[in-house]
Amino acid sequence: IREELLQLILKEDVKAFNELKEKEQASGIDLSGTDLEGLSLDEIDFSDLDLNGVNFGDSSLECASFANSNLTSANFTGANLQYCNFNNANLSGAHFTSANATEADFIDANFSGADLCEADFSKAELSACINLSQAKFDRFTIWPDNLNLPDDFDSDYNSVSDYSDDDFEEKLFDGELEDN
Repeated sequence: IREELLQLILKEDVKAFNELKEKEQASGIDLSGTDLEGLSLDEIDFSDLDLNGVNFGDSSLECASFANSNLTSANFTGANLQYCNFNNANLSGAHFTSANATEADFIDANFSGADLCEADFSKAELSACINLSQAKFDRFTIWPDNLNLPDDFDSDYNSVSDYSDDDFEEKLFDGELEDN
């Protein structure tokens, strides 16, 4: 079943993938290390799968479900993750650099060691996520309102200072940052 599912993913046949996964009640299938960069997989159901180290860079995954999945060290750099469900997902060491995760749900998701630099989490639900303060983020990370963040999380603190003040001013001047 793993190979069949993988072939459907690579063909970007989301409907057939979701149907086969549901029919076979496929959970726990190991797709670790798969390269899915640049694919259009909107509305795919990756819930309950082992996606350790999968490369989703620059992919479109709008409305996808990753609930209960192992996404340790997964790469979401530049990916469209709008409206995704990451509830109870293990995101330890995952890379979200420059990803668009607006209005995504992260209830009970573990962010330990994740890289969230320059990611957009506008309107995302992060209030019940785990280890967000152990993630790496910077002044370019866009956070939701405080109601959608854990009570003990300080979004004003930058966990990294990779950018000098000149870099920050240049990005602001070039329109890469919104003036909040």
